[in-house]
Amino acid sequence: MPVTLSVEKSTAVRLLAVGLSPEVIAERVAHPRDVLADAAVLMSERLLLPPSEAAFVDGFAVFLAMAMLTRDRGLRPGAAYAAALDDPRSRPSAADLAAMKELSQRLTNAFLANDRDSADFPRPDRDERHGVALRYVEAFLRQEEVIEALGTIGAQNAPLHAALTDSERQRVDEFLLYRSIRGRFHALDSLVGEWRTLVTALETHPDFIDRDEYVNWLIARDHLADALSLLRDADEPHNVVRGLDERFCVATRPLARSVHPRSPWQRQGWWWFRERPGTD
Repeated sequence: MPVTLSVEKSTAVRLLAVGLSPEVIAERVAHPRDVLADAAVLMSERLLLPPSEAAFVDGFAVFLAMAMLTRDRGLRPGAAYAAALDDPRSRPSAADLAAMKELSQRLTNAFLANDRDSADFPRPDRDERHGVALRYVEAFLRQEEVIEALGTIGAQNAPLHAALTDSERQRVDEFLLYRSIRGRFHALDSLVGEWRTLVTALETHPDFIDRDEYVNWLIARDHLADALSLLRDADEPHNVVRGLDERFCVATRPLARSVHPRSPWQRQGWWWFRERPGTD
């Protein structure tokens, strides 16, 4: 059985950050009051670990854009993201992060006290700082969820991951913590599994794979490459992926340019220069 996260309490805070009511969130995930009570304890006892903080900082422009959209429903997503990138807050300093944590704690405490008259009662639909601060609360909860899931990895549910040496396991776990703060949780085995799924799909029903799906799988291959780059002593993961890469090459055809070109100075792996058969 693959490694998975338990019920993600962090999701409740994310929904609160984008303006959903606590009652609606309670029906879908968990009551924000219970979740924020746990978050208040976490934020009072510890800091974000370096991978978690780096993930929050790297995603800050996206969080700010989402907060702008929550405050102004008439704003277009592209315009919000462009404005967020131009905002001097889009790359927060250590002092900015300290202020963010303080605001997060104030919002959490005001919500738990049900102090709706307080300026610190979370209102992401009125103040974009509240939306971003709630995403900071989410990062604390998400960190705990990912660490808990990483602790459940064993030979039965993730044999490649479990077989790593202690030093390699630490490097890969830190990388996966960084990746999982901003997206889905993965063990090394599930990253390999995503690549195997694409290769198998290309071999069996390539016509069913649309371009967006194909690009998303190639992005997953980027993440797998990052994880493999951390492994110096473990041969088995490299051997497994090498075999999948060979099958991928057989099932695709070469291209002169990338399937999804990025900025000229951004390097892309060779898999971006392979296309599905029959694609014009």
